[in-house]
Amino acid sequence: MRLTIVNPYDITGDREGFIETRKFDTQSEKHHACLIPENTTFHRMDGLLTEIRQFLYVEDKYATDQDPDTRHILREFKTIREEKQRELASIIRTACGQRIS
Repeated sequence: MRLTIVNPYDITGDREGFIETRKFDTQSEKHHACLIPENTTFHRMDGLLTEIRQFLYVEDKYATDQDPDTRHILREFKTIREEKQRELASIIRTACGQRIS
């Protein structure tokens, strides 16, 4: 069996229309399953990805800085980034239909 997971960035506009089009395009393919994640939280996921990338950029840029104040700020940024990564992981699990305990 072949499994295809649709990228949430590929689902534009009408999700139901996207699903119907995908069904029509793949109806003749045997042994093929397609996972289409829920995209109601797409904008939040996209925003979190952007924020995480920004925090990573700052962390990488100032990673070797020896100033104690900068080091303190970087630790705070790392904590915030990790919280955002946990939130993003939770949203992704929910979008893919997994229960979160």
